[in-house]
Amino acid sequence: MAFILVYHNLIAQSTSGSISGKVLFKGQLVYNAVISILDEGTQTLFKTSSNKLGTYRFDQLKPASNYSLQVTYPLADTLRIQFIQIIVGEDLLLNIPLQPKQHELTAIQVNSSSQSNKAYSSIDLLKNASVNGNELSRLLMHQPAALIKNEQSGAASFSGQNYRFNSYYVDGILQNDQFGLSPTGTIIGESGNISAAPESFEQMHLILSPFDASFGNFTGAAINMVTKSGKNKPIQEAYTTARTNQLDYKHLGLSFGGPIIYNKLFYYFNTDQLNEYTVRNYSISNYQGETKQINQLNRFRQTMQEKIWLRSWYIRPGIASYN
Repeated sequence: MAFILVYHNLIAQSTSGSISGKVLFKGQLVYNAVISILDEGTQTLFKTSSNKLGTYRFDQLKPASNYSLQVTYPLADTLRIQFIQIIVGEDLLLNIPLQPKQHELTAIQVNSSSQSNKAYSSIDLLKNASVNGNELSRLLMHQPAALIKNEQSGAASFSGQNYRFNSYYVDGILQNDQFGLSPTGTIIGESGNISAAPESFEQMHLILSPFDASFGNFTGAAINMVTKSGKNKPIQEAYTTARTNQLDYKHLGLSFGGPIIYNKLFYYFNTDQLNEYTVRNYSISNYQGETKQINQLNRFRQTMQEKIWLRSWYIRPGIASYN
């Protein structure tokens, strides 16, 4: 007897993108044209060839904006396209017209489009909003479809749904609070923050419901965050955010990455620290206890005066990725 166990929470969001299209020569679809795509950051090369229908496809491409594509065909000039951007969860449609071999090249037009429903398309949150601090609400507050609650929790509601009907993913891993204790519906939401620093994100996208049936576990929105990875070029970044008012907020962090083995193995590490001081006003006249001894009340008042600044802090151990 065989048993098959299925656990519905194993569903994960996509952490990659794809490119597909057709190869044409003199207006006709081309068979066996060689297409290669290169990640300029890591020098990772992928190759394929057009099939009998003249189509090609690359899947599982890491989100980045520095890809280059090259097409070779025996009767045509080699075509090279640079600065191609791969967006997480989207398929880039890139049709390639080739021209006959000749000494002088003439201009050609390459058309591309994204295979997504624009009414519910992903939105690059990091590109359209400045990252100022570590709160999730600051990344979502400028989105027209988002309703941010006024209290300090910063919970976001989409499409008129409760904030607990959203799904949050970091590198495809669900970040929702499964116990219903977080005021934002996410892990460590009690601090108003997310489990990874925005400075460590390569791309962050918002997908509104209703959407493709391949996405699930949400009726409000899915926020999909993909973290950075190491490249051949070493990087070092330090950042800090400070705000003072009723809330004294200090956020600082460090990121660095680079190659372990050039063109083969890379590393990326991010760590940050958040210190937050909140002023909570208290008046002894609000005391409603049963203690009537003046010495106990005086000790209570002194304790409250000493502890009026309540400190809460959270240190994230770090994010590391290896290719």
